[in-house]
Amino acid sequence: MGWVDPFGLAGEDCDKQLKLSSPNPVPKSIRNEYEKIILGEGTPRIHPSSGIQKTLEDRKGKTNKFWIGAKEWQVVHTGKGVDPHHRILEQTLPNGQKVYGYVLNHDYEKVYKFPSPWYLDSGKYPGHKPTK
Repeated sequence: MGWVDPFGLAGEDCDKQLKLSSPNPVPKSIRNEYEKIILGEGTPRIHPSSGIQKTLEDRKGKTNKFWIGAKEWQVVHTGKGVDPHHRILEQTLPNGQKVYGYVLNHDYEKVYKFPSPWYLDSGKYPGHKPTK
């Protein structure tokens, strides 16, 4: 399974329907953490015994293969602490480009892209078909 488009934003006329002024469909806690990650202030998931940032492992065959090995980031709620159910993933491509996705409720089979026009990589990682 490749990327998942939970909001139906990948249609042929996607760019015509969505504008920067349109409501951003990504949950607020995930949007906030994405901004922190881009600014170098994100909350990494740290392995307790090694002190090293965790990377996504295959979870009994229920993990989107593209994202295995991606860095895992916590999603923090403003004033509420860490959200135990959501994660942001950061995958580095062979050419050094970083791409980001997020999961809801630990469902690592469904990694959602950060949609354009709000995010720089616009969800354009391998498997993404560009819109016209």
